[in-house]
Amino acid sequence: MQRSLNDSQRHLIRLFARGYTDGEIARTMALSPEQLQIAFSHICRQLEVADRIELLLMMWAATGRAQGQVSKQAERL
Repeated sequence: MQRSLNDSQRHLIRLFARGYTDGEIARTMALSPEQLQIAFSHICRQLEVADRIELLLMMWAATGRAQGQVSKQAERL
């Protein structure tokens, strides 16, 4: 499985990681809600992750930000 993402896919993931809603991501990237779901599905399949949460955890782990980000999220609960 190829793990390389294109610029558009990386942009989508960055928006998701920053907490943008699906609607905000779709508008920013000029996608329909259906196209956005398909894009997330392709990214998850390409990176061999089960879902968006696993995708986010993979990103945080790769950037070394997991612990700090999880702590910030926990503070909001």
